[in-house]
Amino acid sequence: MNLLKIENLAIIYQYAYLFDELNFSLNKGERLVIIGESGSGKSSILNAIIGAIEYEGSIEINTDVSYMPQSLALLDHKTVRGNVELPRIIRKLEQIADDEYNQFGLEQYIDTYVSKLSGGQRQRVALMRALYSGGSLLLFDEPLSKLDQINKERMMDYFLNHITDDYGLVYITHDLNEAVKIGTKILVLSEYPQMIDNNLETDVMKTLLKEMLKTNIEGEQDESMYS
Repeated sequence: MNLLKIENLAIIYQYAYLFDELNFSLNKGERLVIIGESGSGKSSILNAIIGAIEYEGSIEINTDVSYMPQSLALLDHKTVRGNVELPRIIRKLEQIADDEYNQFGLEQYIDTYVSKLSGGQRQRVALMRALYSGGSLLLFDEPLSKLDQINKERMMDYFLNHITDDYGLVYITHDLNEAVKIGTKILVLSEYPQMIDNNLETDVMKTLLKEMLKTNIEGEQDESMYS
């Protein structure tokens, strides 16, 4: 089932086009990762999809949307449970069982106000809220950027194991490792945006992406330089 269809998308920023005539679609079971240098328009694509900015072209959405912005948009006056449950209350969904919080390392913080949490913990709350909010189209803007490597690997494994054929994912990252591990296809926002299938060996795919981004990256640390 087609969840999202974008045709001839063009976004203007400061009197210039970030890109023009961008076309892609997303079906159930697909995970689209968007990468590119800072200012290439990654977040602008998600903002256009949710209707937060003006754009040219057409965007067709055929399902409910769950969105996790970079800002997290948590409510500090609510607890972890209060933040996670809010969209489910709005959509009249059942309450989440307490043991579901274990998968995000939040079991001991369920009744803690999010204002008391660390940056990484807050990011996990926002991630859980988005994943459990009831939408089939998941829009994630750098959802793992504040996590340590152990929790980052844990959450990437969660994506692969739990985002099933019932969902479609649009995922922004500046990390080539995340892009290659998570994406079934990758949209590279370079001078000429290109969509490629993630069907090569990991090292080969990373090398290809580096070439497409016109970088001279060396080593794992450098692979996280994009934002």
